[in-house]
Amino acid sequence: MINYSLYLTLAGKAEQSLEAALQAKELDRHPDGLSMVTHYQLGWSYLVNDQPLAAVEHFSASIPHQPNFPFAYYFRGLAYEQLGNITSAQIEYKTTGLSIRIDSKGFRNGPIYRETIKELRSQGIEVPE
Repeated sequence: MINYSLYLTLAGKAEQSLEAALQAKELDRHPDGLSMVTHYQLGWSYLVNDQPLAAVEHFSASIPHQPNFPFAYYFRGLAYEQLGNITSAQIEYKTTGLSIRIDSKGFRNGPIYRETIKELRSQGIEVPE
């Protein structure tokens, strides 16, 4: 169900993405609460549905599970931008750059990675090739 929500997000079907993510939340049986993947996708679904506070909450909850996953920071930065908190957004973008330096091998070929790199560079943040 969570992958279905991801596909709906990528297809631009924001409302359906959130519905699927909320259904996945009910099915998540991670022993410590919701899994990283569920929190992350809920964050992204809330973000594309113009609910940045909920997005920040879920991206923040996903990070302790996988602190080197750069996209949680990047999308949390976008949520902070929606909230008008530019300082926090810039911090997130810088953290994203650091995370990509630490753990980039698995992300280099995907479209989200390329979009993230482009956005970071437009913010003046150096990201390795």
